[in-house]
Amino acid sequence: MIDLLDADPRLFSRMGGKAAGLSILTRHRQRVPPTAFLPADLVPQGGEADLAWLRRTGAQIAKWARARHIWHLAIRSSATVEDQEKHSYAGIFRSAFAPVTDDLIAAALADVVRSAVSPQRTAYEQGIGRSGSGELGVVVQATVPARSSGVAFGWRSGGQIHRMIEGTWGMSLDMVSGISRGDTLRSSSADTGSTSLRVHRKPLAVYPLVGREFRPGDAVVVDAHEPTEAKVVYVDEEAGLAYLRLGATAAECACISDDLAALIDDAIDATLPIHPSGVDIEWVEDPDGRLWLVQLRPLTATPDIPAPNRPRAPGLVTGEPGAPGRWRGPVSHPEKVTSYSAADGRVLVCGAARPELLPAIARAAAIVSSDGGMLCHVAIIARELGKPCVIGVPDADRLLPDDVIVEVDGTAGTVERVKATASVADAEAPEPKPTASGIVFRFPDDLGATTGPEPAVLVLTPYAPQSVVVGVAAVSSQTVVAACDTDQQTALRDAGWLPRGSAGTWRLYARDSVPDELVTRVTDEIVGGGATSWHA
Repeated sequence: MIDLLDADPRLFSRMGGKAAGLSILTRHRQRVPPTAFLPADLVPQGGEADLAWLRRTGAQIAKWARARHIWHLAIRSSATVEDQEKHSYAGIFRSAFAPVTDDLIAAALADVVRSAVSPQRTAYEQGIGRSGSGELGVVVQATVPARSSGVAFGWRSGGQIHRMIEGTWGMSLDMVSGISRGDTLRSSSADTGSTSLRVHRKPLAVYPLVGREFRPGDAVVVDAHEPTEAKVVYVDEEAGLAYLRLGATAAECACISDDLAALIDDAIDATLPIHPSGVDIEWVEDPDGRLWLVQLRPLTATPDIPAPNRPRAPGLVTGEPGAPGRWRGPVSHPEKVTSYSAADGRVLVCGAARPELLPAIARAAAIVSSDGGMLCHVAIIARELGKPCVIGVPDADRLLPDDVIVEVDGTAGTVERVKATASVADAEAPEPKPTASGIVFRFPDDLGATTGPEPAVLVLTPYAPQSVVVGVAAVSSQTVVAACDTDQQTALRDAGWLPRGSAGTWRLYARDSVPDELVTRVTDEIVGGGATSWHA
């Protein structure tokens, strides 16, 4: 095991994504909790670890922690494939928590190692066109006693720095997993003191058991500076965590203060030069108001900002825009969607947007969730996979029963019921399934005038024959859109193409340099019928 502060820079390639991000934060003088890591070549692979290794490594970690007066630990994956520029693997691998005892640390290690092989990983890697690559390392980190915690995104667009912060009281485990919602703060560098803060009820908070014994029913004070009473509802002894129900006043109070927001903004500004495409930060505010950064990774896809005055109409429900694009199809709930193929175009409607639902997400064409926020793991993954997603729709699983036809608009954050019920055969996709051996879309000349000899946007359809791809060389200088089948996604991503949205049954890919305005216009042309198509 190697302490992060003692790590030789030449070990960077062996650290895995999470440890590498923390090492970068340390070198840039950001406040990071005491951290050590096990490179992948010191960790059993294949999802299993023998008891001797677990006991030996658990004792080694416990010794390291006690020497630093650490009494509670976060034990997290640090795979060589996660937290990369294109693929985050958000929530795919396990994070576990443990008090500093040899046996409990060993049990947490076993959970993390086991997560290297899972249905979630298989489904995610099938979606991104990768299979079984990369090895699992492990990060060991002191748990920061959290007054509040959460996630922050920062990215540049239109000459401005855009920031989005989500936070909750205590530890943000349930919030990042999509089980609960936190407060959301949005701002940009162009704002002159004005920000958009949305406060949600946060009745449940998670705190580490450090030097305290809690039992269900106990009344406790969770904030020494602003005494707030809470009641213990559940204690996870093995993880050393207490789940508390907050009083009404605390649950409805904003957890992101102006001072905290300023600290997080500074952290975003300091880390953006590291990842110019954008940063994804996990943060913790301790009881003294200090900010700690516990994870840094590149921002794989930027979220959409919902319009301030979204439409209201009968049959229309609203949430948060989790991932852009539109899709119309029949609803399926998690227990049924896996019985359909991806080509059936089902809309997954679920309660909590947990990463455990990834096998169902992989078979769905769009996702609607009643819980979670725009920065939770499932929303991140939906953006990476190019699947329209609306998150935080109240009572979605009750309002949208199986087989109801809905239109999901992941850009606006709305879901509309367009038909009471339907069979799979009349799923009502906006465009018919293409049957041509290949399709090319031609748009007005002015769209292609500045794109050069290569297409600016590539459109994928899941229905084209697998052997079909319209290559770059075959596309004229005045054609900005070409079509190919979904099996080409891996090659596209390797060539620098990124998922940028959806238009009906089509998936849109474009290089990062292509402006959003062009992608939007292409989308509008497809949806509005302004494009013409012919057999290639």
